[in-house]
Amino acid sequence: MSVSGANRSVARVRQEGWVAARVRGSDQHAQAIEAQAELVLAIDEREPQVFRHAMSWPGTA
Repeated sequence: MSVSGANRSVARVRQEGWVAARVRGSDQHAQAIEAQAELVLAIDEREPQVFRHAMSWPGTA
């Protein structure tokens, strides 16, 4: 957490009495990916290593 983020958290605790992560809205990327679902599935069928490599990145398991 940055210093400015910590300052905002302290201010929220003082103002609201508690602190928690704020909701930031819906996933903006899911709709774009879902719109290309047929293309993604076709690529995965022809070249499965493309997505399997992306899924094996550290921290994505």
